[in-house]
Parts: sequence; structure tokens; C-alpha cells
Amino acid sequence: MLKSNLWTLTCKPMVVLFAAFAMLAGCGDSNGTSVDEVQWNGDKGTFTDSRDGQSYKAIAIDSVIWMAENLSYKTENSKCFDEKADKCKYGRHYSWDEALIACPAGWHLPSKSEFIAMFAAVDMNNSEVDTSNAAYFIMEDVGYALKSQKGWVNEDGKSINGSDAYSFTALPAGCWNAEDLDFVLQGEQADFWSSTETDSNFSYCATIGENTYVNVISCGVKFGRSVRCVKD
Repeated sequence: MLKSNLWTLTCKPMVVLFAAFAMLAGCGDSNGTSVDEVQWNGDKGTFTDSRDGQSYKAIAIDSVIWMAENLSYKTENSKCFDEKADKCKYGRHYSWDEALIACPAGWHLPSKSEFIAMFAAVDMNNSEVDTSNAAYFIMEDVGYALKSQKGWVNEDGKSINGSDAYSFTALPAGCWNAEDLDFVLQGEQADFWSSTETDSNFSYCATIGENTYVNVISCGVKFGRSVRCVKD
């Protein structure tokens, strides 16, 4: 297991695929809200967010259904890298507070443990990770398997795309810097909020950078990061 000092105050904190879910149907929650149904075609799924009509791809990794695109639902303070476009290129960027309530009915913001379990299912090296006590961890090769096959370029202009072996299609959305009020690291890094809080100013986020690694680390809650929802 590799460890390094990572910046936590800024945006630089640094499938098993199957068709068994084809019969999943929508149902109602305790408030009578309709849960958006996932339609399956083989091992690829799609669903429509009933709040705004936007459609998303879905995949199953280790029996857990994940969104295969970044959430684009507009909340009061979410940010869009290309605000005038019909659909945000990278999805929207959310503060942690907004990310907690941004997912559609029947979906939720994944916890730190859910991210780590998904990474472990993808892990090619069978890394040993203590999911309960690790303040952060770095897992090799997982990032390469989850990255999209295009759009990743480092600051030197070199292509750093992934294999997208699990159709997770992690986009290099970077993040919204709440201090400078600007987007940073587009093309170079993907940041995803988890629901797991560390304290009032920090929560865990999962990041994929220019290397093949994935990281889980404590991140400043006011910064805007991407959201991938998980089916309840």
C-alpha cells in the first residue's frame, strides 16, 4: 500500500458486470415519491431522473448499482463548467452539504466504505485495505480501470486516459475552488464526494489523478466536487 502527504484544503488531494438486475422495477418510498426505474440492456443500464428528465447510464459493480455518469441535477449553489450548455460536460459540482441531498429518490450518496468496497472489487493487485480505520489510502491500477478512454490530459499535454474496463467512465471534471471561485484541474483529476463526514469542515472524497491510483482522503466541504449516486 502506498502512502503520501496529500493536500486536503484544496482540490488537489493530491464489475463484476452482469444482467441480473434486468427485472428491477421502480417502487415508492415512505413519502410516496416514485423511485426512478433502471432499464437494463445486458449489463448496461439507464434511468431517467424524474425531477428534471435527464437520463443517466448505470452499471453494476460487485452487485452494487452505480451511476455511470456524473450527476447533473441543478441545485441552488451547484456549479457547471459550461453553464450555457444543454447538459454539463462534466456534470455539476456540489458542495458536500448539497451533495448529501442531490441524488434522485431511490439513490444515495455513497459512503467512504462503499467507495472502498467498489475500488476493492476493481483492484487488480488485491491490495489489503483497512476500510474502517484508514484515514486515507492509495490503491494502484484502479484509477486506470475506472477512467474514461478520452479527455484526460496532464499539465504537460500528455494523454493520461484510462481503459474504462468497468464502464464507470470517470471524467476529469476537476473541482470548483471555493476560495478562488474558479474551476481547477479539469482534464487532470476526478473528485467524488462520499457521505462520510470527518468533522464540520471536512468529509471524505474519492479522487483519481494523472497516475493509475485512486485515493480516499479528507476534503474541504465547501469545495465543489462531482457526485455519483448509488442505488438504495
